Amino acid sequence: MKLRDRVGAEHPVKADAGCRNTVFNNRAQTGAEYFTRFLALGARAFRVEFLNETPEELVRTVRSYQQLLRGEITGAALWREFKLINQLGVTRGQMEAAPQALTKKS
Repeated sequence: MKLRDRVGAEHPVKADAGCRNTVFNNRAQTGAEYFTRFLALGARAFRVEFLNETPEELVRTVRSYQQLLRGEITGAALWREFKLINQLGVTRGQMEAAPQALTKKS
């Protein structure tokens, strides 16, 4: 199932094992550019989700995130590598507000 937005982009809808529906953006999103900030705030567990990637895309993605976790590449480099750029008509979704939201509360 897919939902079409006001500009015609189709967003996949998937049900999980608990019968909860999730609407996914029609383009992949990443929080990789905020990785060092997440670490500074104490995050130590991260998740990568896949929907319809080929085995080759999956391997390439996992390897890139492993490089990020080892400090071999930056989050910005990973973001650019996968061409996850902020273009006119495409938003970065919930990650748009992340820099403001990632402040440590005292």
